[in-house]
Amino acid sequence: MKELLKRSITGILYVFLMLAAVFLSNDAFDFLLLIFGLACLYEFKKIIKLSGYYIFIAFLGLWWLFIYLLQDMAQQTIPKYLLLGCCLAVNLFLVKELFSVRKAPYTNIVKFMVSLWYIGGGCILLTMIPYYKGSFAKSLIVGIFILIWVNDSFAYLVGK
Repeated sequence: MKELLKRSITGILYVFLMLAAVFLSNDAFDFLLLIFGLACLYEFKKIIKLSGYYIFIAFLGLWWLFIYLLQDMAQQTIPKYLLLGCCLAVNLFLVKELFSVRKAPYTNIVKFMVSLWYIGGGCILLTMIPYYKGSFAKSLIVGIFILIWVNDSFAYLVGK
């Protein structure tokens, strides 16, 4: 029961933060997902034992490039497809490694690239979802987050 209470409180806090950021402004939404992305990178960095803080600088640079610099460009589809291609390539690499029989040791460069494109690229692509035809589609991102939240909540309740 104590675990359910703790998860309920953090879930309500998460929903409140997300809805407040979405309905406040698009900059608040961007900033909140930037914070979530940095937190995810920090935790992932600890799990895979990646040394140094270069991953944060690279993520912030990639974030700035795709969210603020390329947002104003007229022809932005090629860089978006490039980002998507890099993320998909890393995901396919991870799936291949998941089903691989022998486990190869990873260098810091491989860990860096996986962190940047798996976590960082995913956060950037998630931030790009509500920007539809130059406007910020609040209902689209709220609907996606509600679906994710309901799915996770019921998966926890049924799995328990």
